[in-house]
Amino acid sequence: MYALTIASSFIVGALVILQLAGMHVFLADQLQHANSERTALEVGAALAEVLEHDLRRMGLDMEDPRGAIVAADSTSISFWGNLDDDALLENVTYSLGATSTAAETSNPNDRVLFRVVDSEPATDPALGVVDFHLTYFDYTGTETNDWGSVRSIRYTITVESPEPTDPFDPVQATTSGVVFPRNLTL
Repeated sequence: MYALTIASSFIVGALVILQLAGMHVFLADQLQHANSERTALEVGAALAEVLEHDLRRMGLDMEDPRGAIVAADSTSISFWGNLDDDALLENVTYSLGATSTAAETSNPNDRVLFRVVDSEPATDPALGVVDFHLTYFDYTGTETNDWGSVRSIRYTITVESPEPTDPFDPVQATTSGVVFPRNLTL
C-alpha cells in the first residue's frame, strides 16, 4: 500500500512537471511571436516615416515641379527634390528588390526596399519588406500614369520578420497612407 502511494505521488509529480514545462514552452513561443510582431510594426512605421518625408519634399526648389518624377511604376519611383533644405536637388529612388536580395535572412518571402539618394545607397537597407506598392493620382483623384499630373501618391508597405518564428503563419504588419506633395500643386 505504501509503495502504491509513493508511485502515484511520483506519477502526479511528473505530470505537474510536464504541465509546467509545456506552459513554459507555450509562453516562450507567445513572447517570441509578440516580439516579432512588434518588430514588424516598428520597421513598417519607420519606413513609412522616411518615405513620407521624402515624398513630401518631391519637387521642392524646382522651377517646374511637374518634372519632379523621373520614372515610376507600382513598385518603384525616382524623383527630384530637396531633402535637406540645402537648395540642392537630390535624385531619390525607391525600389523593391527581388527575394534573392534578402538571401541572408531565413524568411523566403522578404525583400530589400532600396533607397538611393544621388547614387548613394542607404547605409541600412530595409529588410523584411514583402510588399511595396505605389499608386499615383491626379488632381481629380483619378489614378494616373502621367507623371506631370501626379498630385498624390498612395503607398502600402507590408513587412514580415526577417527571421520568422512560424513559417506557416508569418507575422505581418501593413502600413499605408496617402501623401500630397505640396510642391506638385500648381
